[in-house]
Amino acid sequence: MIEFKGDKSKIEFNNAIYFPEVLGQAVEDYSSAFKIKLIKEGLFSFVVIDFSGCSENGVEITYEFCNYALALMKDKFVESAHYVKNG
Repeated sequence: MIEFKGDKSKIEFNNAIYFPEVLGQAVEDYSSAFKIKLIKEGLFSFVVIDFSGCSENGVEITYEFCNYALALMKDKFVESAHYVKNG
């Protein structure tokens, strides 16, 4: 779920699907360009992106972050499958 309020977006990730360490990596990778934080609450992780003062479109930034996190998850699954196959 994605929620937009003013100059911020809040993205909800289910920890049963998205590895928190992968989300942490995505947040770290984006932190040099945007104000972004990861909040872990029980079964969910939330990413809050503050794009105030940014000349880029906040909606696009948010969806690009989601795509990036998904790509990191794909890489993690491929890496795990390779390890199991060749481990």
